[in-house]
Amino acid sequence: MSKQDRLAVWLTDPWARLFLGLSPAPQPSRWVLVGERNTSTSEMEPVGFWFAVDFAEERRPGGERVRYRVTPPRCVLNWSGIITIQELQKGEPGEIGIQVKEVAS
Repeated sequence: MSKQDRLAVWLTDPWARLFLGLSPAPQPSRWVLVGERNTSTSEMEPVGFWFAVDFAEERRPGGERVRYRVTPPRCVLNWSGIITIQELQKGEPGEIGIQVKEVAS
């Protein structure tokens, strides 16, 4: 990984709503933060990591997507709210997500 890792960070619904200051919803959404992690700063590793957020995206039940801006964009993401992290290639994001495909046995 490089000094500036471009990542998609998937968050739990309660944690994402708390982070963005949003009220709870009747049905949970899927949440992704897209941005960069500077790997040269590791002072917060036990708690989380520093992340510069380009945007937050809410994926609501039914397919609607809503994007949010985080200001200031540099913040600490706490490990307890993270589901998984994907490393993005240069030029992404296009379609970010996890696609499940059956594999023939």
